[in-house]
Amino acid sequence: MNCHMLLPLESKQLKTIVPQLTKEYAQRFFMDENVQYLFLAFYWYSNAPIFFTLIPFATFSTFHTLSYLRTSIIPTLFPVVSVQAASSAPAPSGFSAQISQFIKQWTDHNYGPAMQFVSYVEVVGVMGRLLLGAITFQTSFLAPLVYAHFLRLRYFMSSYTRAAFLDVSARLDKVLLPPSADARIPPMVGKAYTIIKSLVVRYGQSAVQQQPGTR
Repeated sequence: MNCHMLLPLESKQLKTIVPQLTKEYAQRFFMDENVQYLFLAFYWYSNAPIFFTLIPFATFSTFHTLSYLRTSIIPTLFPVVSVQAASSAPAPSGFSAQISQFIKQWTDHNYGPAMQFVSYVEVVGVMGRLLLGAITFQTSFLAPLVYAHFLRLRYFMSSYTRAAFLDVSARLDKVLLPPSADARIPPMVGKAYTIIKSLVVRYGQSAVQQQPGTR
């Protein structure tokens, strides 16, 4: 067979494997949440360690590990016996199938609460720690700005993050704004909170005009 006849086929296959470096591809690449967390991980790695920043990655890693264990490791170690082989070989133990089913049920049941927990950690825990560290000169002033941009993207991409923002905003409104605000809170605190809240909302809306698909 003429080897030159294979070149067009190989070039077509390469085109399907190697991505085209276009503007649209770059936008999809940087809007991918895995890429965003990868860049964030590199940023945390280059700064002083903060405990709260490890919680989201540890949570995601737990679910990824369990999923890989169920879909790859267990089937490799305990392969399913085919119908033809089942007639001449003893029936395999159902222990591996029970473990896989247990992992699937556990991850399906706990994925939503875990993602909700992570969103609150990111919105309240990590950002609160960064702001406190910047005020007390223990953290770089750049860190809250970088993380604010990350949260802005997460707000438009994750329904869990949006729910966390809305819940925190509602709680702060109830505490700081009349008529439910405590009478001991000075009115200037409520006014300052209103200004800061409007700036945060404007900052978030200025980045992404169209909301991507949520997860």
